[in-house]
Amino acid sequence: MGTSKELMPKIDRTDIFERNKLYEEMSFATRAIEVGNYTDRSAVPIYASVTSGTTYQRNGDPSRDAVCANIASLEGAAYTLVTASGVASITLSLLALLDHGARIICHKDLYLWTYFFVREDLPRLLNADVVMVDMTDTEALERELKKGGTKLILTETVTNPLLEVIDLKRCSELAHKYGAKHVNDNTFASPYLCRPLELGCDVVCESATKYINGHGDALGGAVSTNEHEIYYKLQRMMGELGPCLSPFGSFLIMRGIQTLAMRMERHCDNAEKLAAYLETKSFVKNLIYPGLPKHPQHELAGRQLKRYGGMLCFQLDVDHETLHEKFIPELRLFKHWVSLGEAHSLISPKDADAEKGIPEDLIRVSVGLEDINDLINDLEAGFRKVIK
Repeated sequence: MGTSKELMPKIDRTDIFERNKLYEEMSFATRAIEVGNYTDRSAVPIYASVTSGTTYQRNGDPSRDAVCANIASLEGAAYTLVTASGVASITLSLLALLDHGARIICHKDLYLWTYFFVREDLPRLLNADVVMVDMTDTEALERELKKGGTKLILTETVTNPLLEVIDLKRCSELAHKYGAKHVNDNTFASPYLCRPLELGCDVVCESATKYINGHGDALGGAVSTNEHEIYYKLQRMMGELGPCLSPFGSFLIMRGIQTLAMRMERHCDNAEKLAAYLETKSFVKNLIYPGLPKHPQHELAGRQLKRYGGMLCFQLDVDHETLHEKFIPELRLFKHWVSLGEAHSLISPKDADAEKGIPEDLIRVSVGLEDINDLINDLEAGFRKVIK
């Protein structure tokens, strides 16, 4: 039967990125439209086939190759592998890179299912030593790294849901100083606002479900790196676990990504105006937006991000029952749905979590693409319902 090492040269898809260098001098918006579609069709066709040459579709197909090439160009990466969902991009990366008994340091505030995976499943599956640290304090990170033996650190560019901004450049410097890799989830920024590989990260993960696709109609994820050794391990793990993006999902994401630049500008415009509006309301508490000067990492966000993003959080000075039974039902434009980064504006109240520092009924808002005046009027209607 042989070994996986003997099989890997047949599925090591490095050639799909060769044309990217032809577009390196072009703008982000142009590359989002042009890179990856090398057919004579206006859209990359859906290659609905179980096999691709002598391998299964999970190892690569033309629909998925197009998305991989496109996202690699936007991330400034040599290689990208796309996955069936955003969380699959994280779990695949960690399982590919961690050995049994490895030590991993994570930021304390991670996406919920990433948090569950590192806290509950990595110790169970790999006997991993998982340490949670507030990485907004890079001195605290270095104290943990000095203990030795850390394999990698895991961060988010802008954290979910508290919107803390992590100093990726400094964290990468520290990780490398002590022999660790840096894996970062860039979902809340997208490659339009931040390119973590340029700041020193070794691996950048994205939930393509969110801003990259932007239409709320496809699940997907992406893992990007400049190191072939990492890309090789990711492909091997994809072969074993199989969380591949479907041809139809690839088609939808390839369609959505073409408007990423203009959509992100609109998301940011609306979020900045909405944050300014909410600042004027005395009954709005704990307003969190990286673009506000009072945000603890406002200066860092200005350096690290192209703009301040489309996410904000706040608390409303009402009780739990009033929030859920009167305020939220009154809203028509702000949909009470999970997810984020799509055309609709979405609202998601959070449960209290003392360990992660999340207060009860913190309202996470994904500001959409609607007219900002309509969004403000929608909130005004909700406020009139509950604020006397």
